[in-house]
Amino acid sequence: MSEFLAEESNDYFWNFVDTISSIDLARALGADSQDEELFHLGIRNAQQLLTPMGVKLMKFSLSIRSNSPKIEMFNQIVKDLPPPDDCDCFVEIHGAMTCRIDQIKTLISTANNRQKPHIFNLDHSYPGSNGPIIVVLYGNFGQPGSSFPIFHQYLKNLITRGEITYILRHYVKEQPDHKVRLSGYGVELAIKSTEYKAVDDSQVTEEEDNIDEFSPEGEDDVQGFVFSTLRKKYPDLEDNLKQFRTHLIDSSLSTAPLKIWQLQEISVQAAQRVLSSSTDDALRVMRDVSQNFPTKARSLVKTHAKKEIKDEIRKNQDHAGRHLGLSPGEAMILINGLQIDTDIADPFMLLDLFRGEARLMEGLSLLGLSAENTKALMQISAKSNEDSFAIDVRDHAVEYINDLETDKKYNHWLRSVQDLLRPTFPGMLRQVRKNLFHLVSLVHIVF
Repeated sequence: MSEFLAEESNDYFWNFVDTISSIDLARALGADSQDEELFHLGIRNAQQLLTPMGVKLMKFSLSIRSNSPKIEMFNQIVKDLPPPDDCDCFVEIHGAMTCRIDQIKTLISTANNRQKPHIFNLDHSYPGSNGPIIVVLYGNFGQPGSSFPIFHQYLKNLITRGEITYILRHYVKEQPDHKVRLSGYGVELAIKSTEYKAVDDSQVTEEEDNIDEFSPEGEDDVQGFVFSTLRKKYPDLEDNLKQFRTHLIDSSLSTAPLKIWQLQEISVQAAQRVLSSSTDDALRVMRDVSQNFPTKARSLVKTHAKKEIKDEIRKNQDHAGRHLGLSPGEAMILINGLQIDTDIADPFMLLDLFRGEARLMEGLSLLGLSAENTKALMQISAKSNEDSFAIDVRDHAVEYINDLETDKKYNHWLRSVQDLLRPTFPGMLRQVRKNLFHLVSLVHIVF
């Protein structure tokens, strides 16, 4: 969280550090689920610094662990030192290290005799600390029972006297043994024919797809439910029983074999499934279908795609092909009108893009613009309709510094354009007395 805040503002970072280090974490956090409680504690304090949109982006950043490499870099620096024994927090003063407060003054007084440490761009310097002595504090301010608050407050007092430059680097002494689980990036449905038969698919009709699910060839007992008995007792619920039976079969099978003709409109059927859900559940259903597509395929092929949906998809495909160069079956991400290539897009690039768009929208909001006006401005294309322009160099406003066609010093050059085809040594310019290439500089002379 602190690294995310540091990317927003150095003051945000240090305000967060001051707030967390001033809390008695051992008392504020329970004995169980300390990580979860520490997470909610950090979110509550970050909400005081960030906008609601910024908090959501910070949660997204935490989910993909975008700042974990920075933390690991600081841990690797500590391993190369190496750190003092049995210290969860220590300071480095021009190459000398200690985890005792009473030794800091002594090391500062002799620091000029030692070489200054190297400062990285990712280091966090306390605001207003520009003293001649560089003091680097290694510690974890989010660890209950840590000595970090004591060191932090002591170094802040030295800053007020103008003695030191205070640098903070993260140091996690005891790292958990369990492996970190990253967010998944999705799965795909690999289509492969397992039927090695000579079958004429052109003779197959959709009637084969509409076989009665309660026919004798089908299973009657599915996960303890006898559907023949249920069908007799509740004949008016036959459609619901079919859907329920299909759901039970899908849940019992990870994947189900499908005919190739069943997959012809599966993408349209998936869109129909999402659009048929309620407004509140549409995003959840889309995520569920996209992330579990192979296991959902069998139920999707039984979804009836409406003609209106098919017409709308064809219209969108035509528009995307003419204006975006997108062929049917290809994908593209559009964020506030910006085209993102899905072949190179990754969660980290999207996070940076979201943060840039969020700053722009928040800046427009601070100007007093309404949500409707902000949306309208964000949709304006910043790209000019004309990719290039031309300047008429024959205009009297264009003054030549060197005119190949009229200057006397170029009299010995040949005038024929055909000389451009004459072979020359590599790197040599063709000496043709024609103003073929121009560099026009727009200069405003102020007297």
